[in-house]
Amino acid sequence: MKKNKIFLKLFLIIFFLLNYQASATFAKSNYVIYKIKNGDNLSNIAKRYKVSVRDLIRWNSIKKPNKLFYGKKLKIYKLNQDVNKEKYSISINKPVKNYKLFKNYNSKSDIKNYGIVYKVKKNELVYPVKNGKVKKISYMRGFGFYILVDHGSGWLSMYSNIDKIQVNKGDIVTRKNILGKVNGDNMFFLISHNGKPINPDFLL
Repeated sequence: MKKNKIFLKLFLIIFFLLNYQASATFAKSNYVIYKIKNGDNLSNIAKRYKVSVRDLIRWNSIKKPNKLFYGKKLKIYKLNQDVNKEKYSISINKPVKNYKLFKNYNSKSDIKNYGIVYKVKKNELVYPVKNGKVKKISYMRGFGFYILVDHGSGWLSMYSNIDKIQVNKGDIVTRKNILGKVNGDNMFFLISHNGKPINPDFLL
């Protein structure tokens, strides 16, 4: 169990770092500028705009969250509004066909498990959940290869612990293309919109 927690944390860190660039290059119409007032703190600002404190820190490169300066401007992206509009208009498949859920999405868990861990047989085929373009293929020592697929309009999906990869960076893929095979007995899957993890159950 301890290894699984470390596994999830490390891949979430990778995923957020890879998505930071995308979330930082939105069109201006997708964010508002907020000027800090007396008595403000990140918690009440986040609550007001229905975002997380972590998002505010990440978007604005805040080094001292407990020390805000009067008049400082913050960028606040309209993530929740975008997701509410999109989550009913996009649909995805499951990345594997034969599986058991080892750990489901739970944004309120202690380990912030924003993805799904599928329990599968070794060499289970892995498919894109939606048509898209392979954005990145990389390797992390001890955890194997992972693949990022860009589905457009800010949607990205991640598949980890993949072996015998059958795609290359830049390839256009459909739901029927095989990305690779699971190396071992589990695979971690995550999907995000504009850098914010989304519960896959909303999209199935």
